[in-house]
Amino acid sequence: MSKSSIAVKVGLGVLLVAIADGFFYKQPVGWTAGLYAGLLLAVLIGLNKHLLQSTASKLIAFSSTTLIGSLIEAPHSLTVGLFSLGIITLLILQKRKRLSCALFWLKDVSGFFTQGANQWHKDIHKISRARKRKAGHKIQFSYAVIPVCLTLAFGFLFAQANPIIAQVLDGIDWDLLLRLLSVWLWMFWFVTAVIIWALLRPRFMPSNTLAASTSLDLDRWFNQQTIVLSLLLFNGIFALQNGLDIVFLWSGETIT
Repeated sequence: MSKSSIAVKVGLGVLLVAIADGFFYKQPVGWTAGLYAGLLLAVLIGLNKHLLQSTASKLIAFSSTTLIGSLIEAPHSLTVGLFSLGIITLLILQKRKRLSCALFWLKDVSGFFTQGANQWHKDIHKISRARKRKAGHKIQFSYAVIPVCLTLAFGFLFAQANPIIAQVLDGIDWDLLLRLLSVWLWMFWFVTAVIIWALLRPRFMPSNTLAASTSLDLDRWFNQQTIVLSLLLFNGIFALQNGLDIVFLWSGETIT
């Protein structure tokens, strides 16, 4: 992995996590869900030039785009789930080119979640190993613990004796600092970062083997054509719902 590519993805990941924090943390989910979904899809298309190389990928991307409109109008968990599956399917098709079997798709989705949940840890480990191989003086941050503690202690004492320093400290928004120390906020950042990083660096390997066949032929009912058709039908239903909502709003009728 190149340094420039990792740096770009880290920067985009931090930006997406920051936007998610402003949109969703302790905020009501509304049209921002669609806006964030559109931004995420645009970032993935911009980073992966082969993401829309096949006809199936283009159809799924179109279906995901229509789902963004539904998320803007009225976000639901079903819509979020379909959009997420659409994004994952795009990443799968980028690696597999085409889905010859529905069971491969199911195994690839499972592989995406399994690998994605641990991808951040593997990348951090790779970066740390690369740094260890480099020669140079290693900074020991542990030496700074005592000086920092002493500085804070003297700053507190000076604030008690100097009214100017006390006035400056009074102007600091301590409530904001306390909010940044919230465990739930850090959990939100961590979970969001893991999901974003899994999408930015999908390093799962496509499955090439299947278990012993059973009497139930799933591929007959659950294959590439049925997946694409189902996404198109689902998006058609959402588009019809949005159209009816628009007609109702333009009619001037009151909502009871």
